[in-house]
Amino acid sequence: MTDEERALRSALAKLAHDFNNRMSAILLCATELIAELPADTEPALLATEIGEAACEVADVCDQLMACARPANDARGLAGLVMAVTG
Repeated sequence: MTDEERALRSALAKLAHDFNNRMSAILLCATELIAELPADTEPALLATEIGEAACEVADVCDQLMACARPANDARGLAGLVMAVTG
């Protein structure tokens, strides 16, 4: 692995980790809203959609962090490509 590849993987891992932390905060807030709002109301449904979207973004962050792992890790770039393209 070249120095450039190591630097890119490191930057990708840091970015994905930081973004995942922010998505976790959004998911926590959405969960709290859902618990406090009357069920089956428009605000509760919107909070549920926010929570679902945050979970999807967290999954993408996990895939990006897997891509940042060394090339001999099976969850690397090939796994990310397969996850994205199906």
